[in-house]
Amino acid sequence: MTVSKKGKKKMIYRADFSISSSSSKLISPVIFGAIADKVFELTDEKQAKELVFDMAQNVLISDALPSEEEEDDFTRYFYVPRIIPPYEDDQNSLSLREKRELARKNKKLAKSISLVEIDNSGILKEADPSKVKNPVDFYRIGIQVNRKSGASEEGIFFYHQEFRFSKKQCYSIYIQCKKPSLVNKIEECFKVIELTGFGPDVSIGKGKISFLRHNQRILCRDKVTEQFFDSEPDTEKEYVNIASTILFDKTVSACQFKSYQTFRYDSKGYDVFKPPYFCAERGSVVVPKGKDLSFLIEYKGRFIYTCIFPLRLIQIGGEKI
Repeated sequence: MTVSKKGKKKMIYRADFSISSSSSKLISPVIFGAIADKVFELTDEKQAKELVFDMAQNVLISDALPSEEEEDDFTRYFYVPRIIPPYEDDQNSLSLREKRELARKNKKLAKSISLVEIDNSGILKEADPSKVKNPVDFYRIGIQVNRKSGASEEGIFFYHQEFRFSKKQCYSIYIQCKKPSLVNKIEECFKVIELTGFGPDVSIGKGKISFLRHNQRILCRDKVTEQFFDSEPDTEKEYVNIASTILFDKTVSACQFKSYQTFRYDSKGYDVFKPPYFCAERGSVVVPKGKDLSFLIEYKGRFIYTCIFPLRLIQIGGEKI
């Protein structure tokens, strides 16, 4: 695998961790929000705003993706779409029924996801899905509590989504940073998150997270993943997006989404309900139109971060998966 020579090489860092449960989905916008929340706790408001804006303009953050650490190796797992095989030249010889069956088969393939892996050798290959233990999501019934009396409100129930993770499964967050000075700030935020918990409901035991250390640091430079990243993406090449991207006007203008699945994600601030997010899930095929791929959108005084994090994961052995 040869390193792209386009533009100045930007460093990619990796944070490895394990987590037991979370009340938030571990997607790129939520991870950035958790970092930004700690920035405001650690610095005054003016400096915090400046730093968050600086991060939003210079940092790409992936979803939390499965990984596996061994004694002498480290394996990174990525989700990629299963590419539909090209139509054969003799399509006209098929009957109408055969064409319909082929169309149904390809439609199912278009919705399926494959797992690929990259170890420290830098070789991209298909992975065995059984190696990854996926989180389980479920809904917990909650009651509303009167903050003044401490009593529960009669007849007011709500369903709260939670995610449980295997204790044996390692996860990684990939961070591409244009400004090395921001790396230490992000690491400082991760240290606080490790002490206080990730996301909401930490007071009832959710979001307990433990970061692995590499030479006593949480963030380590991942030169292997850097080999699959283009600082200045080819505007005619297909990439795999390793971040779940909110489909705002700015994101769809900056990138062509060619193959993707969408999901709705609802979130709220401390006193402002944010609109539901419609995201293109990680693993989508994208064609970036430029190199500015991170965005900060304001909504009622709150800021929502999203990004496109393209890696060259389409090709295996020179052929599409």
